[in-house]
Amino acid sequence: MGFWSTLVHGVTNALGWIGENAGSISKVIGAVVGAAGVRAMTEEEIAAEGNNVLPVLKSHIEAAEKNMKEEADRLFPAPAKARATVNLPALWTTPNSGSASLKVIPEIGMDVNRMLACEGIPTALGTEDPIDAGRTIANQMFVPPPPGVALAPGEFHHNAVDVRVGSSSRISGGIVYYPVPLGNPGSHQAWHSHTRLYYEPSIAEEKALAERKRALAIKRAPANLRAGASYNSTTVTVVWTDSREVDKITSAAVQNLINGSHGRIELPEPAFNDGTKFNYQFRTDVNMGPAEVAGALSTAIENLLPPSENGRVPRMPTVGVSNLVTYVE
Repeated sequence: MGFWSTLVHGVTNALGWIGENAGSISKVIGAVVGAAGVRAMTEEEIAAEGNNVLPVLKSHIEAAEKNMKEEADRLFPAPAKARATVNLPALWTTPNSGSASLKVIPEIGMDVNRMLACEGIPTALGTEDPIDAGRTIANQMFVPPPPGVALAPGEFHHNAVDVRVGSSSRISGGIVYYPVPLGNPGSHQAWHSHTRLYYEPSIAEEKALAERKRALAIKRAPANLRAGASYNSTTVTVVWTDSREVDKITSAAVQNLINGSHGRIELPEPAFNDGTKFNYQFRTDVNMGPAEVAGALSTAIENLLPPSENGRVPRMPTVGVSNLVTYVE
């Protein structure tokens, strides 16, 4: 799904996903019609469209998203001290894990962290005992509705979110949604939704966050690459399953990699960080292959990982090469 793992963003993307995954398009239309607050098409009207309901379904999804945004405005008004806001209409493809022991699948928490990161909201809250914000929020957002509760036309389910860490910060808001049936009754359902989240940091939290960002910046080291010579641009991706402490560990590992390379590895481009996935574009001599760069970064991370018996620090991430371009001067 590109940037996201468990959600589809954008009306046309949602249309494409529904067309490929729905067991019954008619049942999907029935659910969307109720959310859009419009009349269902008759068989004669469907036939008049050449049996192609794509344009009508698109307009219904757009209307449903408008209605859900208005409901989110009503249910989750902005707090006076909100510093950042998440507003995201989306189709969640796997909102429930199907397991009694697992509230949501880990990838949903990672997607919530991506939402937060896009708005500059921390994905780990607290300092002494940090929490993974995305995972905590997801477990509140994706509580399934009571069995057998049917929605009247124009009605939606909703779940509120309220995550606090002491008196330093708060993320509040919630999700407005309706189920989209993908098969027989009782089988897997997607959620078409609107997510609204607010970030309220204290003054001390804002100051600490600014200082943390400056501390995470990678400092340049002397380079031995010859000006005008050909070079490799290797993009290395580091993927964690948790957001706690990982920005500090990853940045420190990259800094150690550069400092210990004796000028053979540069980082001329800014990093790309969505809370749990970090992309770095390293510049090296053409004689240094991408696997060598990724392996060196993996070792640097492993050397920094402390014992995690208490579960505070996540396990070793996945480190791999996502792109390689050789520039010939």
